[in-house]
Amino acid sequence: MRAVWVVFAVVAAALVVTGCHHTHEAPDNDNGKQPDAHAENQVKAAEAAAPGIPSAGFDKGEYVTLMHEGRVWVFAKGSDDLKSFLAGNEPAKNVSLPKAGPGGYTLRSTELSTLQGYLAARDGFVTELVEGRIWVFRPGSEDLATFRRTGEPAKYVIRPAAGPGGMTVKAPDNETLMEYLTFKPGFVTRYVDGRLWIFRPGSEDLATFEKTGEPAKHVIRPAAGPDRMTLKAPSTELIEAYMAAAEGFETVIVEGRIWVFRPGSEELATFRKMGEPAKYVIRPAAGPLRMTVKAPDDGTMADYLRMAVN
Repeated sequence: MRAVWVVFAVVAAALVVTGCHHTHEAPDNDNGKQPDAHAENQVKAAEAAAPGIPSAGFDKGEYVTLMHEGRVWVFAKGSDDLKSFLAGNEPAKNVSLPKAGPGGYTLRSTELSTLQGYLAARDGFVTELVEGRIWVFRPGSEDLATFRRTGEPAKYVIRPAAGPGGMTVKAPDNETLMEYLTFKPGFVTRYVDGRLWIFRPGSEDLATFEKTGEPAKHVIRPAAGPDRMTLKAPSTELIEAYMAAAEGFETVIVEGRIWVFRPGSEELATFRKMGEPAKYVIRPAAGPLRMTVKAPDDGTMADYLRMAVN
């Protein structure tokens, strides 16, 4: 999905590490399993003990994110590195991926493999990192069990340099591969006959689709999606919301224009309370689907467009 890959292109070369093997299980979501309550409580307790290092708000799966000096630090839940960092001990040795994270933030951690695992993680999927390549499976699938038992299968599909950080992605079938690559938080995609269907997690429309197939009533946007795929969805509004979405940003579509904010920002709170602000920046026809984009400042605008537009 080039709209997402472009933000990682500058760090692609740094993300190939021979011999790295890491597993990510799907976190709590409509398609995955329940979270580890003990690990969650452990993180909350550690953060309470170090209130000067706030959460970055981009946690996923087994990874915790902390905001420090304008950069997002990533750690495995329950790790000694996390405990040490929360105690105020910034590691002397760390790795950094500039502008590779959600919202265009720079990512840092003690190990490159931690950042690789974090970037690869997606709700509703299990990822295995082997020699710098991402293997993607459905949770609980026979393909996953076979892979863990015997290793690389004889039959699979591959997309070189198509994943986050420019990593190569492998999967047991094209549907799994494409749905992984087109994943965005807050949406479910289904790849059928070269076309991409878009739904909200847990929606009645998704349940009907899974049960009966293509609904009689839907909208189509030819060549409008990632890799110029044709998009299908229950409504035009859903297609626009999906295309406008970018990890690390809050987007609101008003009269066909995309308003972009940082999650939890004062500007977002004011917008929700008061509506359109007196001061903002605007880029006509610069966004996904050639929609006009508005943002509270140039930095937010630039980071959003870099992540959301091919």
